[in-house]
Amino acid sequence: MLIDMQPVRSHLQFRYPLPCGAVLHDHGVQFVVFSRHARSMKLLLFDEVEDRDPAETIAFDPRQDRRGDIWSRFVPDLKAGQLYLLQADGPRDPGRGMRFQPEARLVDPWARALAGDFQSGGDGMVRPPRCVVVDDEFDWQGDRPLNRDFSETVIYEMHVRGFTRHPSSGVEHPGTFRG
Repeated sequence: MLIDMQPVRSHLQFRYPLPCGAVLHDHGVQFVVFSRHARSMKLLLFDEVEDRDPAETIAFDPRQDRRGDIWSRFVPDLKAGQLYLLQADGPRDPGRGMRFQPEARLVDPWARALAGDFQSGGDGMVRPPRCVVVDDEFDWQGDRPLNRDFSETVIYEMHVRGFTRHPSSGVEHPGTFRG
């Protein structure tokens, strides 16, 4: 089902054109994608990781959702955990490195998490794992910097493999981070 969300415009439209990816806001998610040659862009929303078909398809409007090479669309009421993929259509010119396939489902290169596995379809298309909208806010709960003078600071760097690989290190997994 193709949903045209034309009447639902937000004050966030192009207010936050970067960073790329799915950016969680208080009242929804801003999807920002870079594509120099795409002529159209779609957002596929999934309810479950195993779903072969999207629950909703939202088309980006090239007149309102694109500025230069940046496609940006705010979708209200989405939350962390939302599963999505992208579809882009554009020129098919392999000699110039352009291999657009409008039916191909694409992983957002800026996705912070993926869920599921690759699925092969009877139509010959491979369906990639789903991108996941992530809430990467962290509540420091009043934590503050130590405010130590730099002259009182010791910075120690070491090569973990070299430090733990000798038998005298006495670690269970020498030469590894687990060591």
